[in-house]
Amino acid sequence: WRRSLRLSLTRSGFNGRYVYAGEAGEAPLINRDEAVAHWIGLDARAHWRGWLNHELMLGVEGRSVPRGVQRNYDEQPYALLLDSDESRRQLGLFMQDLWQLSERWQLTTGLRVDSVDGWGKQWSPRLALVYRPRQYESLKLIAGRAFRPANLTERFYEDGGISQLANPGLRPEQLGTVELAWERALTQDLALSVNLYTMKMRDMIELVPLEGDEGLSRYDNTARVRTHGIDLSLEQRRASGWQWRASLSLADARQRGERLTNSPRWLLKGHLIAPLAPHWSLASEWQAIGARSGREAVPAFGTVNAVLRFKGWAGQDLALRVLNLGDRAGYDPAAPDTIVTRMPRPGRSVHLDWQLSF
Repeated sequence: WRRSLRLSLTRSGFNGRYVYAGEAGEAPLINRDEAVAHWIGLDARAHWRGWLNHELMLGVEGRSVPRGVQRNYDEQPYALLLDSDESRRQLGLFMQDLWQLSERWQLTTGLRVDSVDGWGKQWSPRLALVYRPRQYESLKLIAGRAFRPANLTERFYEDGGISQLANPGLRPEQLGTVELAWERALTQDLALSVNLYTMKMRDMIELVPLEGDEGLSRYDNTARVRTHGIDLSLEQRRASGWQWRASLSLADARQRGERLTNSPRWLLKGHLIAPLAPHWSLASEWQAIGARSGREAVPAFGTVNAVLRFKGWAGQDLALRVLNLGDRAGYDPAAPDTIVTRMPRPGRSVHLDWQLSF
């Protein structure tokens, strides 16, 4: 038997202040957005290897949002436009069986059922069939289905009909995927992998403008989206501690036969980890994303991140992260409810992470 238990407590808050030009001779109108939510999560799992050639996993995952508060109001004169206080609970039960059929064949089957407030039960099956013709090579056929329920903002946020309306009747997104993967060790420390996949999503949740109401939008379940793609990656892990990995993803996502907005045709990623001294390491990560369409087309963008890590204290991990090391300017397509047609990406930021294991 092997067991694991994870408890998480999360808090998220948001404050927005929006200035609207007033009538001639009048002061500007100040509109305020306030939102705060707490999450409580519990994940418990048990692995059992009591049967020959089987590894069973049973688990339960629960998540609760006891309070999700959203408020929107004008300051002067005071006018309350939204006062929403909602809660949500989700409970999931899952099991998985990894079955070693023979020396070369392996089958993994899994099933998960979730109960979500307002939507009833959701079933998520998965399957993975693995064939290893040689010790250093494998072929995998993977299929599964998943879902995502709408969050509280997508369902309940509105600002009095100025720019957005609520939609409490949103249905969960449904996603089905089939993947064929080939992995091969080229040398003792160098590996290549190729993944072909196709995905079909229905009831995708998207903020869309309302017909006949200029400037007014709401989240809605849109038409089906189909995505086809290929992932290529090359990775090397040296005995000295040096590691590097590079990957290229090519994808074509379409809705009603047209390319999906904010969907790049390619993604390029890589990282390098270098040991500096005992307990010290330095890592760099680079990411590049292709051009995307939207209300205004956004060009390709690339950035570099860096991490300095120290593991000299028992059970502790200390890391200094610098994101967007070069402080490069970049943009993302803007949502339809904003005045601007593209949103700036974050500039350079510094993060200090501390992790304790016990």
